Amino acid sequence: MPNPPDPSTPNTVGARLKRILISRPFVIAVAALACYALAGFLLAPFLVKRYVPMLLERRLETTAAIERVRMNPFLLTAEVQGFSLSSPDGRPLAGFQRFFADFQASSLFRWAWTFQQIELDRPRVNLVVEKDGRINLATMFDRQPGTDDTEKYQDSTSDDRRAPRLLLRDITIRQGRIDVADMRQSRPADLAIEPIDASLSNLSTLPDRKGPYTLAAGTDHGASFQWSGEVHLDPLR
Repeated sequence: MPNPPDPSTPNTVGARLKRILISRPFVIAVAALACYALAGFLLAPFLVKRYVPMLLERRLETTAAIERVRMNPFLLTAEVQGFSLSSPDGRPLAGFQRFFADFQASSLFRWAWTFQQIELDRPRVNLVVEKDGRINLATMFDRQPGTDDTEKYQDSTSDDRRAPRLLLRDITIRQGRIDVADMRQSRPADLAIEPIDASLSNLSTLPDRKGPYTLAAGTDHGASFQWSGEVHLDPLR
């Protein structure tokens, strides 16, 4: 009488593996993982690059552009390169060379949006004080509907509009620059503040949390300054 086949033989193992690979739960899991990867690596960067500039142009009446967006849905990281914001007449307003954010899945357990690392390389801001004393960036934001002083005051004093629970572990700003132009004089005054380097740790909107920071910058006239201290966001001080 022949002996029954050994369940550990290659044929038996291969048959079990084949049944697993063609089973409905496995196929659904693989399909869901593939869709998640495609959405994270391809769809999300495309949507950000295409629609964020359109949203900024519509709300701020400016011209915005993004050169490249990269995302890793498994590491939960995002990188934006070559962002620029210009006024309708073509004058540059703000921009940066690179922005990187590392989101933490542990946010689900902390009940707070947690970022392990945020990096901002070569940010640039152009501030212009117009002849009437108004600042170009403030004028741009004043174009938005519902930004009168009464509504701003009501929003700032409303307990229902508190900041979201946020925790930023490490923030780094490298080689920033601020250009200031005062047009109120017959001969406009220009000042460039660069390079601006800053680092902040454990910045949070959670109550009674504080984060240490350092800030160093210089001017095109050879002056330099440095600050250090602690930042509280709730309450702000």
